This record gives sequence, C-alpha cells and structure tokens, in this order.
Amino acid sequence: MDAINSRRSISRFYFTLSFWCLFYFLMSLAVGGLFIHLYNSAEFHTRNYGLLVLFALTLFGAFYTLKRYINNAPSITVTNDFIIFNNSKYLWKDIEQIELTGKRPFKFMNEEREGVLLKFKNYDEKYIFDDMYENSSEIKKFIQQVVTGESFFELTKIDEVILTDVMTENFKYYKGIQFFCFEGMALWGLTLFFVYIGVLDYLRHHHNLSLVMPIILGIFMFIVFSRRMYYFGLSDKLLVIRNQNFLWIKKLVLLADVKEIVFEQRYRMPVTLRIINNDFNSKSYPAAAIWSKKWMMLKEDLEKKGIKVRNECVHYEPFEFKFFND
Repeated sequence: MDAINSRRSISRFYFTLSFWCLFYFLMSLAVGGLFIHLYNSAEFHTRNYGLLVLFALTLFGAFYTLKRYINNAPSITVTNDFIIFNNSKYLWKDIEQIELTGKRPFKFMNEEREGVLLKFKNYDEKYIFDDMYENSSEIKKFIQQVVTGESFFELTKIDEVILTDVMTENFKYYKGIQFFCFEGMALWGLTLFFVYIGVLDYLRHHHNLSLVMPIILGIFMFIVFSRRMYYFGLSDKLLVIRNQNFLWIKKLVLLADVKEIVFEQRYRMPVTLRIINNDFNSKSYPAAAIWSKKWMMLKEDLEKKGIKVRNECVHYEPFEFKFFND
C-alpha cells in the first residue's frame, strides 16, 4: 500500500457535529424570536437587550463547535514519505515522537480522547483521534508498519482455534451486584415505579393504554442501563465479556490478540474497559456494577499474564483501622 486516506466517522463526526450545530442554531433562533416578540410588545424593557448577548453567544457556539470539530478531525493522507493534515505536509524523516495509543487533548469542552500523537521537528504535536475516523485502525497499522518498521499481529479467530477448548478453561470472574450501583438502582427503581403507576391507572380506569407507556418506558430504561452492566472473566488464554441483563452476550477475546487494556471514564459514564487489539481496533464495555477493588484485582491479574493495563480513573485504598496501628 503506497498511501491511505482518512474517512471521517458518520456517527462520531458528522452526526455529533450536526447535532451540536443544530442545537445551538435552534437556541439562537428561539432567543432571537423571543427578543423580536418582546421588542414589538408593550412589555419591552431595557434589560431585554441582554437577549441579544445570549443570541450572539448561542450563534457563536454553533460556529465554534464547527471549527473545533474540523480542526480535531482534519482530512489525512498517509504515504511512505509523509503525512498530510488538510493542506499541511509533514515528512516522516522529521518525526521526533510517535505514540499510537493514549489519551490526547480533544480541545472541545475540556475532553480527552484515545488517539495517536505525532511530534515533528519545529512543529506542535499533531493528533489523530480514533473515534473521528472510520479507518483509524488502518491509519495506525500503516504508521506502525511503514514508518516505525514494526509489524502488527493478525488476530486469531476463536472459532477456528480454541472454541472447542473453551469449556475446559477455568474463568475467574470480576462482577458486582447491580442493585448496589447508581445505574442498577435507577434501572430497577424507575422500572418498578413506571409499572406501579401503569397498573394503578389501569385498575382505576381499565384502559389498556395505561399499560402501554410504562411498558415502553420500562423497555427503554432496561436497554439504556443494561448496556452499562458488563462484567468480565479471565482464564489463562481468554478474556470473556458478559452482561448481567443481556444473558446471551458472550464475547471471547484471546489474550494473545490484546495489545493494551484501558480503564477509562468519559462524560458521566461508569468506569469502562476498553480493549485495544494488536490491529488497533478497539471496543469499550461500561461496567457500572464493578467496584474499585474488583477493578484493581482485574488489573493485577491481567498484568500477571503480560497484558499492559492503562488505569486512567480507578482509585482504591484498602480500609484500615489506623487507631489500632498507632
């Protein structure tokens, strides 16, 4: 392969960018419309000019978001001799530092995201964010093979190699009780509340529609919060991903195929396990029910098997009765 061109992600780039720009644009229209309405009415006061400031800020938010996202996800072309970000060319012979995994400053709402760091002589650091491109793993593999001279490992297919031997594997599981975490309490508490309201209304009015909305809301809550209820099992050769509520989910990952594992926490999500494979493809699994002690046990056991673990968010200190240690 002589060159590779980036493809921006439809969901992470185009959809997210469109959502934020539309949000700010509609906010500016609403504020502008309110100002015009008040200005043409008898209730207009001097303080209402403050709406013009709010209008300008919301309109600025739309253009700022557009600029930030385009700057964070430029068009990229990688060749054997250079890399191009939009119209700026950087020669590989001038490279000083390459890091293919790690968190990088996204420069939007004080975020950090997984990505590549490139440092060229006499230039600022350049970043390639994983979730901004559909083919970020291909770009990473190209850089690894052509630029650094390192080869990547082909992933081994579970069904062709050891699927018949899985039953003989002894797994140690890292799992919490979902009723003792916020997501679990919200899931079952709100679901039971919706059911209670629906049944109560049905008993009073005997309308079948009284049960429809609670069922729809209950299913929605179940899906949303259950997607945060993963747990993990570890054997000598495998890492298994299960879900406490979606019982049919059972994803097997060969430890030999794992490049790095990350404990991360983005936005208001629970602690999440990110698996980065040797081909730089990655998947994330939120695990709200697992407590810090279990996370640290998982980290220790993975490292004993030679797996690199990057802990970005989990902190645990054993509780001690210091009074008796004096």
